Amino acid sequence: MAWKTSGSAGLPLGDRERKWDDRAARRRIFKWAGWKDKPQPAKAKRAFFASDDSAPDNITAYKLPFADVVDGELKAMPRGLFAVAQLLRGAREGVDIPEAVLRSVRRKVTAYYHKMGEQAPGEESGGTNKMPAKMTPTRHHKAAQAAERAARTRARRGTQSRGPGARR
Repeated sequence: MAWKTSGSAGLPLGDRERKWDDRAARRRIFKWAGWKDKPQPAKAKRAFFASDDSAPDNITAYKLPFADVVDGELKAMPRGLFAVAQLLRGAREGVDIPEAVLRSVRRKVTAYYHKMGEQAPGEESGGTNKMPAKMTPTRHHKAAQAAERAARTRARRGTQSRGPGARR
């Protein structure tokens, strides 16, 4: 596998309040990129932060979706970016791609956070913390607890809508 950093850093931002469903976004992206008739990997790569160049026509060769097709236009979705940032910090056992690719993805995520007028995860402490790709069970548990606390704080502040299954 030849994982590379992909993902356009210059996409317009979508609506922050729009719910993020990575599976539905993937379907829309691959449809938009012509996957049924004539796949256009270059179009698909714009919506994912990592891709495997050894199998560009395979939909499993794309990881870390952050964009969605809205009214026929590809847009970076804030909640998609939040989800990627959590994965980079180890949520759901992290992401299995090379560290060099992860570093580049972190820079792109940070750039989008700045575009939204926010600090990226890890910047609060004065620098970019290492966001591991794989974690021990203990570190994963601690990261999951921290993510839950952050979600509750955002919900309490009204910066995150309560979706199905959210604590009340």
